[in-house]
Amino acid sequence: MNPGQTHAAEDLRFTLAMAAARTARRNRPAYLAWCGVLLLVVAGLYLLMSYQALGAAHDRLESAKRTADEASKITGKLASLIAAEQGAEGLRAFDPAPNLRTEIDRIARDAGFKGEPPVPRVVPDQVPGVRGILRKFSYEVRGQQLPVLMTWMDRCTKQINGLEVYSITLTPEPTAWNLKVTFSRWEREQ
Repeated sequence: MNPGQTHAAEDLRFTLAMAAARTARRNRPAYLAWCGVLLLVVAGLYLLMSYQALGAAHDRLESAKRTADEASKITGKLASLIAAEQGAEGLRAFDPAPNLRTEIDRIARDAGFKGEPPVPRVVPDQVPGVRGILRKFSYEVRGQQLPVLMTWMDRCTKQINGLEVYSITLTPEPTAWNLKVTFSRWEREQ
């Protein structure tokens, strides 16, 4: 073979190889693979968004459960107040307690208060449709240790019939604690 024929044969072989590669690419379309990858990415994003929506729905469910529990408790209290108002026997928890503050002070001293307990701010709260009064006793206690404060609140709610903790704010200070607590008690009108 002469050099011109060798060169032509190599060109022909190269051209045939390129044509074969083009045909092979057409027989294996890459867009199908890319469509599969794109579909997988879209499915992953949908899964992520669904998971986030599930979390938000779970949070809403928990909030609704808490609201329903609170509504149930309030409904029970209201029903017992109405029953007490209608003269049901045995519901003496709603009778006015004239020495309630004295009793709270005694429990504070028994719990280990340093010095005299503070004088509370008393706020009566009238509820429409019920001839009862929600009395709130707000205390701000400073300079006491945490176990003493917790014991005081626990004993007050256990030893005084009908007394509940209405709200509480507990803040640490450099040497002790600052406690803002509001006790509440339903009482009949006199």
